[in-house]
Amino acid sequence: MAYRLDASGSPPDEIRVAARDQLEVAMAGLREAADRRDPGEEIHAARKSLRRFRATLRLIRPHLGAHDYRRAARPARALGRLLSSPRDADVMARTVRGLIDDVRGPSPDPHTEAVAHALEERRRSEWAALSADTWLATGASASLVAVEEQVDGWALDGLDWRSLLDGVARSYRRAREASSVAQRTGSSDALHEARKRAKDLRYQLDLLRAVWEPMMAGQEIGARTLTESIGTLRDLEGLRSILAAGDVDPRGSAALADEVDDRITALHERVTLVASLLYAEEPDAVARRMRAYAPRTSVGAT
Repeated sequence: MAYRLDASGSPPDEIRVAARDQLEVAMAGLREAADRRDPGEEIHAARKSLRRFRATLRLIRPHLGAHDYRRAARPARALGRLLSSPRDADVMARTVRGLIDDVRGPSPDPHTEAVAHALEERRRSEWAALSADTWLATGASASLVAVEEQVDGWALDGLDWRSLLDGVARSYRRAREASSVAQRTGSSDALHEARKRAKDLRYQLDLLRAVWEPMMAGQEIGARTLTESIGTLRDLEGLRSILAAGDVDPRGSAALADEVDDRITALHERVTLVASLLYAEEPDAVARRMRAYAPRTSVGAT
């Protein structure tokens, strides 16, 4: 389980502990990925921890300062992008294999199997390129070590529990606005942005969950459900694009296309419903509610 802030500590110290933990988990994932022929889980763990780290940075950004924020955010963002292509290849292979298993008849369809084999070969190619990149095991970790060494120097002037709650309220406002744009436009880029902002909210709520349990728990579960639903939706949209491109077995692609479209339609409906519930409150009301939590907590204020 990811580190959660401890109510008995001071917010600056707790944030530093959380940031170091997130970076160390990412570095461990990179080291393990470099030694494996099938590093899908390790890549996912590293990217997820880097994403948690960036959400933590956004939570404390007003107190961190622009210079320290950029020094910490840029390496984490660059590394996350480096790992995105192997991650996407892995997810496409897993997605199509799961789809085939779900719709499989009494005997395997050689055409859908050909689609799966083609995507699994793409995954192997991506993993081979990743394994051949010596920077992954050395330079990547070194860049995160350099970021970790900065953490103890973060001043975090004025950071207290109320500040963290205000940060969650800001993330809620941004996530709600991004979700509204995605629902209104229906664009893939807008949906991607809505997922990123919902992830910020999700990871920040989880970070604070132990301090304000159970007030944060329900919202964190809702944000997690939304991000996972959008993630599955975007994976299926990616698979649909691959099938439509005609680069893999055409008959197998055609056999899978209708099922993919049906699942995309169902997921769009689910995302709309979950978002409407998660973002039902007006942002100003959320900000007032968050501020109301702080006076009820007498621990760790600075």
